[in-house]
Amino acid sequence: MNDENLGLRLHHVAITVSDMQKSIDFYKRLGFGIISVYDKSEPGAKGASLKLGQIELEMFCFKNPAKSNPKEPKEAFKAIGVTHFALGHNELDECCKKLKKAGFEILHEPKTASTGHRYTFLKDPDGTYIELFETKND
Repeated sequence: MNDENLGLRLHHVAITVSDMQKSIDFYKRLGFGIISVYDKSEPGAKGASLKLGQIELEMFCFKNPAKSNPKEPKEAFKAIGVTHFALGHNELDECCKKLKKAGFEILHEPKTASTGHRYTFLKDPDGTYIELFETKND
């Protein structure tokens, strides 16, 4: 069965962060807008929902989060669970120039994957990998 038969689409990606305000500020600089910020049922836990285009990003912040922070994207790919999420752009080189100018650290120059797509990565304040994916050939 394919997604057209079921009518499914990706609704959101969720990440756990160590500092809610720092993370909200980071993602706002990437162009995300705030949908809501709320208290979770666990004492001292917070939640936030942000949106960029059709993508929603849900963030959680706990008093005692579990720690896991791979040093490289290759290590993250070996972990069970979500390893990264990707943001697409038609002109990856131009996107990287703008992000660098705005103070973001791009982890490496854009590379071409075995699929033929160009990509690079940056990290959020907690080390979550964000792939920047060139979409002009999609």
